[in-house]
Amino acid sequence: MKYKFDNNHVIQSSFKAEDYFPAIVMFSSEELNNRFIEYSYEDTDMFEIVASSDTGVIKQFTLTLCNHFLVHDTDIDNPVTTDGIMYFDKSESIQCDSFLVNIFHDGIRVDVSEKKAKTFLKCGQLVFAFDEADSLSSLYVLNLSEDDIKHILSEINQ
Repeated sequence: MKYKFDNNHVIQSSFKAEDYFPAIVMFSSEELNNRFIEYSYEDTDMFEIVASSDTGVIKQFTLTLCNHFLVHDTDIDNPVTTDGIMYFDKSESIQCDSFLVNIFHDGIRVDVSEKKAKTFLKCGQLVFAFDEADSLSSLYVLNLSEDDIKHILSEINQ
């Protein structure tokens, strides 16, 4: 995933509960000319990141398929992050070596690699966790309400 990160500005996001999708985080509702970055594991699990084709700024995160997940009876561990805005250079489709959605009381963490995260970049409610090779290892969705978590669980369990 090719990206840029601007820590001079921050961006706001909101969780959107929509049928058929366990989790959507919206930054912008604009729907024209998008770039799509897709992370998938076999044919069972997938999320996508949508960015503006003009600027590359992140517009949306969607967890579209989830068959590998664990439910934890704790709050999510919030990593120490740098806040800013993510920009993506191009559309990509990335096959993951692993895919596990960890569901906590107040957030989720999607692990797409078993490599240890070194850098944590926060953009709205999302935290992008990158390993030493600057590859995405996990993606966090923070500050979710009890109703948001119930929605995620109900869509995953269907």
